[in-house]
Amino acid sequence: MIAYLILAHDDIGQLIRLIRRLKSSGEVFVHLDNKSNKFFYLQKLQELHNFHLVSPRVNVFWGGFSLVEATLRLMEAATEKGATRLCLLSESCWPIVDNTTLENTIEDDFDYLNIGQSEVNDFHPFENRFSKFWPMDCAIINPKMQNRDPDSRYLKDFIASLPRRELPTLFKVYIGSNWMCLRVNTFKLILETINKNSEFYDFFKYALIPDEAFFQSIIGYLIDSKQLNFSELKNNLHYVDFTQKGIVGGFPKVLDKMDIEVAKNSGKLFARKIISGISDDFCNHFS
Repeated sequence: MIAYLILAHDDIGQLIRLIRRLKSSGEVFVHLDNKSNKFFYLQKLQELHNFHLVSPRVNVFWGGFSLVEATLRLMEAATEKGATRLCLLSESCWPIVDNTTLENTIEDDFDYLNIGQSEVNDFHPFENRFSKFWPMDCAIINPKMQNRDPDSRYLKDFIASLPRRELPTLFKVYIGSNWMCLRVNTFKLILETINKNSEFYDFFKYALIPDEAFFQSIIGYLIDSKQLNFSELKNNLHYVDFTQKGIVGGFPKVLDKMDIEVAKNSGKLFARKIISGISDDFCNHFS
């Protein structure tokens, strides 16, 4: 059974549309940020076949370990329901292939996850995500909660005042996109690993944007320790455009009808970033 795991925040219209698009292809599990006031709208969907609301919910903060916690809750809930494949999405994702292609690819005996081409070391461009303390799950510190720029002087001065952290010795740190599709047996190996080694939790709890390194680093550890075969790992299944800003600005680009052909020829199963209103023509084309 394929489980589509959706991390959701506030674009409820797009989320509901995505749920209805996916539910004929597998079971849909949704974690809605506990800070969101939109839970009422999702409760109305509980009579839908193949739809599950995950609880208890987590207060999710940009850049914090809370996103890892929400992901783990989704995976655990789907595993308890008998899922064999765990496909992580957000409300900003959209399928760009038919259901048959979607199901056949996901059900192949592979894990789909980018873990990066090299481990993080003292010279890596993202080294400071891990060598400094980043208490991003604290609302009074998190720049997104205080309407501060992530590069503000206030945040930089505070982080600089904290002691330096050393990279772990038990495992190598890898960085990649957090959008993944795992076999449930791989997820069980991940759970077993973090239950045996508290260092994974301890280290990533105060990293910056740990959802792009937590699972990747554990997969790397499992490959290094011969518990997983590297040949069973493939790149993730998402088309994302980081080359241009588009209508909204910022990265990745919010996709619109001008991106249809490129996405169609990308060889991927999903596209992001999708926002209701701007991406409606794009989604309609692939519906």
